[in-house]
Amino acid sequence: EVSDSALVYAKGTVLHDEVVDVGEYGADGEAILYTMLRQVNQRAVRDGIMTNPATGKVGTLEATEFFNAVEEIRKGRGQLRIVISAANDLYTEGPVQIVISVRAKNAPTA
Repeated sequence: EVSDSALVYAKGTVLHDEVVDVGEYGADGEAILYTMLRQVNQRAVRDGIMTNPATGKVGTLEATEFFNAVEEIRKGRGQLRIVISAANDLYTEGPVQIVISVRAKNAPTA
């Protein structure tokens, strides 16, 4: 099947923005991120990004990016804002590449 390539998300587009309360002792960052990444995958498919036929996913994430975010969540206290954004312009054929930002809820954006 052949289809035209079209811009779906411009670089920096926020794909998911959520505030989570990790309490006094941090939280299970892996579970939190897996849930968010599933939601990003579902959104990207709805918005027209083609999935990898073998995995059903629209992109990949480097382990260092994932585990750095997990560590930030684990070290965090109270309410954290987790923002997942497009790392570059994303087209229908993918793959989706993202940047994960973890910061205190009221911290200024970078």
